[in-house]
Amino acid sequence: QVFACSSPCAAPDEALRGLLAMQNLPANCNYILNRWYDNHCYCDLGFFYGNCSVNHKLLDKGDRCCGVNGRQTWGMVYTLYVALVLLSLLILLMWCVARLLNLNHVRAKKVQVATASFCLCAVVTRLVYFVAETLAITSSGFGHAKPIKFWGRMSVVAYGFFFPSSALAFVCVTQFWQDLINVMDGIPENPWYRSHLFRFLVAVIAFTMVLEIFRHVIPVFGSERFNALYFLWLCLISVGIAINGVGVAGQLYGRLSDWIVDNSKLIFRRVMVAALVALATSLCFVFLSILHALFTRWYVWPFLATHVLCRGMEILFLVFVLRAAGLAKR
Repeated sequence: QVFACSSPCAAPDEALRGLLAMQNLPANCNYILNRWYDNHCYCDLGFFYGNCSVNHKLLDKGDRCCGVNGRQTWGMVYTLYVALVLLSLLILLMWCVARLLNLNHVRAKKVQVATASFCLCAVVTRLVYFVAETLAITSSGFGHAKPIKFWGRMSVVAYGFFFPSSALAFVCVTQFWQDLINVMDGIPENPWYRSHLFRFLVAVIAFTMVLEIFRHVIPVFGSERFNALYFLWLCLISVGIAINGVGVAGQLYGRLSDWIVDNSKLIFRRVMVAALVALATSLCFVFLSILHALFTRWYVWPFLATHVLCRGMEILFLVFVLRAAGLAKR
């Protein structure tokens, strides 16, 4: 009972146990695993737990402990956060479109076009998610129930599609680096889609996309048990893809270090840095996702802090993917 309150939040008596049973609520949502596993412990988007346990809140207000309105609590801090994230995503959107237009005017490889295309898809899905979530949280500040449900559901659907799109973008960048290594080693150049590793990674990500669709269409795939397994799957593939990218970037930089003695190899050192940033952001995102799932989603300021960090890392990841693709092209 790590996050339970002190003495004012005593164990419920028999009358309170009957009230909890009538409302189909768990006896105590302060246990971390109980709270994560039981849907009745969750608040609507934009609402959070107060300082006391669910038992005390039921006696006090009967509001299922979700008595803190996030939009009203955050005030201008949330407005500033929304403005900065929207501006960053719009800049990334224009960057991706400009990259695609530029690649159409030069003899670019298809894998380069695919990188920019998947980055564009990732930015669009994250933009849709962020706008929907912002509208839901803003509606909660005015007490509008129907918009909260609608925009909240849309944000849930749009949230997960960012990860397959961004992973495909990084896989394409890694394949382009591998093509450069093959050219330097004198290996005959094959079409990028014939790489066995590339096809395997694309198949894994496509399978993830199918699972993401199932989560929103088939009820059994939307359960907390499946979500836990799905989250573990996302962690494994994201870290695995990032580690593979670091390995390929290290090989590319090693080849160029033997060939180039002037400052030109600094460009490819940045490629190595981009791969390491991708790995670091993947690991940090895994940690923050676990923290959010078990704790911060129920408390108003930790929720906002986690979201700020997650959106920042997602934007940083896409920036380094686009920079790495552009640097390698030189």
